[in-house]
Amino acid sequence: FWKMILAATGHRPPALLGYSDEAFTRYVAAAEHVLLDTMPERVISGMAQGWDTAIATACVNLGFPFDAYVAFEGVDRKWYPRDRRRFAALCEAAESVVTVSPGKYSPWKLQARNEAMVEKCDQLAAMWNGKQHGGTWNCLKYATARGKPWTNYWGVLMG
Repeated sequence: FWKMILAATGHRPPALLGYSDEAFTRYVAAAEHVLLDTMPERVISGMAQGWDTAIATACVNLGFPFDAYVAFEGVDRKWYPRDRRRFAALCEAAESVVTVSPGKYSPWKLQARNEAMVEKCDQLAAMWNGKQHGGTWNCLKYATARGKPWTNYWGVLMG
């Protein structure tokens, strides 16, 4: 039995199915599928809205331990109150919360978070639309360069 650490990288709601409760329910169902498919010992979530918070929610639902990798302090500052409450509850449920970069937002901090997750994981579960730009693509390029395998679960959500 191989003990594996799975990191999740994926799009935010605008590139998925939106911000509705129904959409989030579908994200979580896809994330639960991923967890049951891979059976990781531990999960790393980047805690952004969309795929990241869905995988963390699926961990809570199914009892998988997870670490919350937060890109910068106050990452949720401009989110809707419902999403801020979800973020706070997930951070509370996490085995650990790692704030990767101190201080406020800067674009490079998102990639620094991605790189920290890649370095700590054995493989990645991606929710990627196939477009070769943006944060998810940058994370997958970095993972590939570091020799970390990844699987795209886009079809599980959109299939």
